[in-house]
Amino acid sequence: MSVFLLSCGSPEFRFPDDWMTTERRANDRVVDSHIRKWWSSTCPRLVKGGDIAVLVATGSGKVMGAFQVLGEATQDGSHPLNPEKWPWTVALRPLVLLDGELAPLLWQFDLQAPRKYSTVDANKAP
Repeated sequence: MSVFLLSCGSPEFRFPDDWMTTERRANDRVVDSHIRKWWSSTCPRLVKGGDIAVLVATGSGKVMGAFQVLGEATQDGSHPLNPEKWPWTVALRPLVLLDGELAPLLWQFDLQAPRKYSTVDANKAP
């Protein structure tokens, strides 16, 4: 089993801090789907079923949650807003969800946010 940091959001879409606490986000299809899926522009070949994924908000570096990876990445084009840009999907099961207004910053753990995804070396993690 490996632990991965997965970047969530893009320069065009900053992951909202209030993704879980405000009523106006209750039916937001991108936010709802990020509880169950992570998307990538390329195939994340290193991420496998059973791994642990930590979603990190792009830009802010906030830790948004920890998830179990449910299987291999699939090229299904299921992204709700831009399936051409984010054709690869990794299915997730939430273990811990953190609202961005309360979430710690990745640098507080001496880790850096990945551009797409990166492994966490257990020997270097705090």
